[in-house]
Amino acid sequence: MAPRSDCFERHGNVTRCCNKRLSWGPHWPCNLFAWLLILGISIVFMVICGIRLHWGVVVLDSLTCLACAVAFAVTTCKDPGYLERSTPEELELRKLELERRTEVESGFSGQPADAMLNFTPCNKCFVMRERGTQHCYDCGLCVVDLDHHCPWSGKCIGKGNMKPFQFFLGTLCTHLVVTVIVRPLFPFLSFPFLKKKVKTPSSHLL
Repeated sequence: MAPRSDCFERHGNVTRCCNKRLSWGPHWPCNLFAWLLILGISIVFMVICGIRLHWGVVVLDSLTCLACAVAFAVTTCKDPGYLERSTPEELELRKLELERRTEVESGFSGQPADAMLNFTPCNKCFVMRERGTQHCYDCGLCVVDLDHHCPWSGKCIGKGNMKPFQFFLGTLCTHLVVTVIVRPLFPFLSFPFLKKKVKTPSSHLL
């Protein structure tokens, strides 16, 4: 049985698979280093210091680290909104289509209209971009509602992965707060429900 040719495909500087639902950007070395920072440091710290910490700190730190990792994985793999590349001929046909639509809209409304105002051509991807769509020179593709190119996620942050990216930032800040603030202060905090009742000789006399 011949292997499927559409399992992995190159689109610009991006590799896609699973029917274009997953993608990896060009800066995958930075992405691997980010994974090392997120998971490596937390795991090493928990292995070395986990025995000395209260179980409540271990559970809280593990949950925040897991949430951060899941959000980062979704941000890294999800399509940010790449537009399909076209050809110069198809770009010209798209321009003619918009011009015809302008004529139709002007005829119905009786007022001048220009559908081209909402679109700009990209001479690298050969597509007509709507407002907010920009060309990323690192990925080599146009991205819908491009916010920025993030080397730590390995690709762009756009309409498709903006929400998981924001969730990742929130969980990352929470994980840092737990790691930097809660861990050192936990021995000095008072949590009666976490403390074990210790029997003393005086308690037997009462």
